[in-house]
Order: sequence, then C-alpha cells, then structure tokens
Amino acid sequence: MLKPTLRVPLLAFVTLLGFVKTVQAEQYLFLVGVRDYSQTGELTDLKFAEDDVHTLAELFSKAGVPNDNIVIMTQRAAAASKSRFNPRSDLIMKELRLLLEELGTEDSIIVGFSGHGLQFKDDPTNYFCPMDANPDPEHKETLVSLPEVYRMLTKSKATAKLLLVDACRNDPLSATARAARRIEIETVYSRPPDVFDGGTVAIFSCSESQRAFEHPDLKSGVFFHFINRAFSGEADTDNDQVIDLLELELFTIKNVQKWSRVNLGKLQTPERRGDAKGVVELLRSVGKSPTMPRSTPTKSVEKLITNSIGMKLALIPKGTFMMGSPESEEGRDSNEGPQHSVTISKDYYLGIYEVTQEQYQRIIGTNPSNFKGANNPVEMVSWDDAVAFCEKLSELPEEKAVNRVYRLPTQAEWEYACRAGSTSRFGFGNSDSQLESYAWFDGNSKLTTHPVGEKLPNAWGLYDMHGNVDEWCVDWYQTDGFFRVSRGGCWNGGARYCRSASLLWFVPYVRTSRGFRVALSSSGIPK
Repeated sequence: MLKPTLRVPLLAFVTLLGFVKTVQAEQYLFLVGVRDYSQTGELTDLKFAEDDVHTLAELFSKAGVPNDNIVIMTQRAAAASKSRFNPRSDLIMKELRLLLEELGTEDSIIVGFSGHGLQFKDDPTNYFCPMDANPDPEHKETLVSLPEVYRMLTKSKATAKLLLVDACRNDPLSATARAARRIEIETVYSRPPDVFDGGTVAIFSCSESQRAFEHPDLKSGVFFHFINRAFSGEADTDNDQVIDLLELELFTIKNVQKWSRVNLGKLQTPERRGDAKGVVELLRSVGKSPTMPRSTPTKSVEKLITNSIGMKLALIPKGTFMMGSPESEEGRDSNEGPQHSVTISKDYYLGIYEVTQEQYQRIIGTNPSNFKGANNPVEMVSWDDAVAFCEKLSELPEEKAVNRVYRLPTQAEWEYACRAGSTSRFGFGNSDSQLESYAWFDGNSKLTTHPVGEKLPNAWGLYDMHGNVDEWCVDWYQTDGFFRVSRGGCWNGGARYCRSASLLWFVPYVRTSRGFRVALSSSGIPK
C-alpha cells in the first residue's frame, strides 16, 4: 500500500475574483479563522488566526458595514453566540451558501480564510483546513475546497467578489500525531497550478521556496498584520480616503518583506499574480467618512494600465530620492557619485516588464534577439531601435485615441522606480545572497536571458529591474553627446552591475545585448 503524501504549500494569498462597474448596494463579509486544531489531534494550533479575521471584521465595521452583514466563523465567535458558527467544514459551507443566496446584483462580498492549508500530491486542489480537518487523502470531506468556494462565488449574483486566504504559515502536522499514519510532508519549492480561472488578481504571502510567518511581537501573521494595517488607512498614499487594490499590494509587499528581513533575518516576499482593469476600490473611508468599498469605472488616472498590445504599465508616484551611491557602497563605480537628491516632479507610468520579443516583433516586424523566446526580453537592439519602437507604438490608432505617447525613461526615473523607496544597494536590501530571488545574472542565468516576470518584483510591482537585460534610458552619458546610458545589469554581468545605482554607457546606434522598458507620462491619459 502506497504511503499517502501531503504537499503543503507554505503560502497565503489574496485573490480578486470579480470586479464591479457600479456602486454596490451593500457590502458583506464572510470570515473564517481557526486557531485550535485539537479536535483531530493531527494539526498544530495557530496563535493568531482568529485574531486576524476578527481584526479585519472590526475594520470594515468601523468603515460602515452593518454587523448583520458580517459573518464570522471562529471558535471564539461560536462560544460567544451560537455553535452554528464553529469553523467546521460542513458548517462553513452551509453558512456560506446561505449568505450567498441573499446577495443581490449590486452587492459585493469579501470571503476570508485564516488557518492551515494543504494540497495533496498529484491533486491540484488547494484545501483550507477547518477545525475538524483530517489531513488524509481518504477524508477530503473534512476539508474546504477553495476551487469550490470560488465556483460558489462566481455563481452568486453579487458583482464584486474578493477572496482572501491566509494559510500554511507553518508545518500543520502536530508533533503528537500518530506515527503509524506514516504521513510525510513535502516542502513545496515551485508554485502549484493556479486554482482559479478567469479575471484574477492574487497576492501570495510569500514566494516560491519561502515560508510565511506569524510572530508574537505582532500578535498576528506577518502577512495579515500588514493587510490589516493597509485597510486601517496606512496604504492610502494619495490621501483620497480609499484603499484600492494597487495601494494594498504595494504596501503589503514592501512592508512584509522589510519586516521579515529586519526582525526575523529571513525573506518573505508577497507575490502578486493576475490582472485588474480600472481603479478597484477595496475599502472607502479610512476612518473618516464611512462608506462602502466599491470598484469604480476608470475616470481618473489608473494605477495600472494594459495597452492595446497587452503591455502592462504601473503608475509611479512623484517623489524625491537620493540618486547614485554613497562612497561606502560595496561594488560602487566612481560615475555613480556624488550621491544627490533628485525630485521626480510628476507621476509617470513604467512598464512592469521589459519589452518582450513578441511585443517587439508585433510593432517592428523583426526579432533581432540572440536568445529566442516570445516572452523573453528583446535584446540586440540599439538605443535608436528602442526609440523607434516607442514612436511606432505611439502611432497605433488605439494608443493615439487615448493620447498615449511612449518613450524611454530618464535614468532618474529608472533609478527611482528601481529603488521603490529603498536606499540599499538593491531594491530589496544589501546582500548579494538574495539577488538570485530577484534577478537573472551571471550567477544563475546559465548565460542566457529568461522570460520576463519569473523572479520577484520590487516593492512597486516592477519585475527584472535587476538583471535579465540591461535597459536603455533616454539620457546621454554625462552630457557627452556620444554615449547613451543603460541601467539594471544583465544575464552575463556580475551582481555589482545589478545594483540600483549602477550605470553603463554605449554608442546609441550599435546593436548590443541591451533591452528596454517603456515609460509614459501620466498627463497623456485622459481623466
């Protein structure tokens, strides 16, 4: 008889399942948190899973969501009111179905789970572990199938549907589990197949080969701690009393990563997957004028846009930063100083990925790259080629209709976006040992380029700002009128050339192993 093997993905994620184009009539929350797993004796208890969902409920209650619209299923809630709200597998599904039946066509709902999660080997289904979970392939009925929850949400009448799952923060098998069960835990080092289809945005609490943590100093899971802080108003960077999806993800990625590095000496970086159109509002009021969260049509400048050829560009907010590197920085070149303050006076857009070979071929009609791959960054392009691409892209009828004029970024814009608020050697910190998680360089590339977006993004959601290919900027090198600047490091360069301040220079008409990403002024987007 074969041993049953469990594969436990150590992740937590936020998945956006639907978007609404009109203001919903009412907001609903359905929240499940499991702290005590002693009923079966197979799983370790969690310290803060209940607290995480109760805190989220309180935030939305203060924002104006009626308490009758909030269903909380925790052992604490069951003890205080009715046993029907015990987070048991059959009760969870029963109460969720009951609530979904009530929703109207203009309503919205957030469904949240906090506790353990698991995935059986050779089974693509992700499961949430309720209080009565039996982690055995023969007892899947004791688990909550997240794909089934998704299907229930898609069939409901509500227009806005958000699913939050914070699970697998540590090894779920109890130290007192019966040895005769012979259950093995297989650590997951690659992302399992996506569970959800359709228009989906996900923020995973950690990336591949990482663990997600909870910590007594926070009295919360690290990921959920910053999710709740975001909803409390800290993510409202534009002070419009609204927390939208992009604000949520940028705040969470940056702060979870930094807190874990500083306080735990470990790397935990939330990972974003998926797409959204328009400004997706998640919570309105931020403790001031309580109103319902909603999604709005795109009438103001969007935080993330997708153009007519599928390129995705993120809005980079104006601000001031220290450009260049201090004399003490390891690996520094003299042309990186003196370090000085630079103010980016206007918002702008920057491609979240380097321009791919497929995109370049579509606009220019050729693919000069040495390392072929539709989703690999285009390379062997001159500065002149990159500028020509921007000009031809701007001339597409769909782009002209919305007044989008593309260009290369200035090197100040490039470095500002690369740093994403950091002052360290790299956007994620100072250590070369972490670079492999963010960049393709000579230490891991096998001397070839790789598809864009395979490594971790920086705190502003930009991929491959370190490594893969050097990226052309619009500037002349030191105003000499002969060389143009490139930034970011590449597949065949060392770690020092991947630093945020590093810069190289080349003759603009010579085709080398450079690539590029496009920029776009926010003023070119109609309001």
